[in-house]
Amino acid sequence: LRRIADDGAPTLDALKLNLSQLKDEVAQAGIPAQPSGEWAWLGDLLSGVVSMREEGTASGETASRRIDVALELLEGRDLTAAIREIRVIEGPQGEVLADWLASAQRRHQIDQLMTRLRRDVLDGEASE
Repeated sequence: LRRIADDGAPTLDALKLNLSQLKDEVAQAGIPAQPSGEWAWLGDLLSGVVSMREEGTASGETASRRIDVALELLEGRDLTAAIREIRVIEGPQGEVLADWLASAQRRHQIDQLMTRLRRDVLDGEASE
């Protein structure tokens, strides 16, 4: 417990706030790079006509959509499902979310440990 207490973990509300703040950065990381070098003119030409959109991740969903689902899950206090939703995001978008995911997993580990402790204490009192 001491190691976990020293490392700490954000609350569910802090995780939710942080994830919502990362949403725009994740979306930007999912936009394909524009042509550069001798093909840069093509990007300039197309920028006035074509708007770039975020690429899809696993199962064709965009990372932004997965973040929306994870935020809804966090609203319902379902950290396990929210982690599962974010974990499938890969590539540059996944890199943006790596610290958030590590923090969420620490919170999940602490929550599981506390649940087990409470159960063990209650079971111990019941058997005495």
